[in-house]
Amino acid sequence: MCGQQQAAASAGLVPPRVVIIICAVPNVQLLRIRCRLSKDTNLGEHALVYGQEYYWEVNIPNNSMDYPRYFCGFTSGSKKQFLVVYDAKVDPLCKNNDKHEYYWFVSEEGFFFSNVGKDYRKIAGWA
Repeated sequence: MCGQQQAAASAGLVPPRVVIIICAVPNVQLLRIRCRLSKDTNLGEHALVYGQEYYWEVNIPNNSMDYPRYFCGFTSGSKKQFLVVYDAKVDPLCKNNDKHEYYWFVSEEGFFFSNVGKDYRKIAGWA
């Protein structure tokens, strides 16, 4: 990993951030996710079943004034929610041992966040 971080720094990028969405909705329901960058990057639609994960890396140029924000729309059955799942402006708050990982655990009860993959805190319920 250190070699990758050094290569990223020399290319004018900070080490990549990873957004991880974990599905914990019951098997009878699909969790549909559509994520996009605040400007023009659309990650498409993804359908997860219980226990599946969807993740992507966020690359941020050094000294950029263009702070990326990723938004996701979630649907499970008749339930819906729309959340910011990554915001570079709050990035330093989520650093964990030189890793920048953003875990989202999605269940029937709502949306839970952690930067270490445990000790989740509830951020939102379903709308």
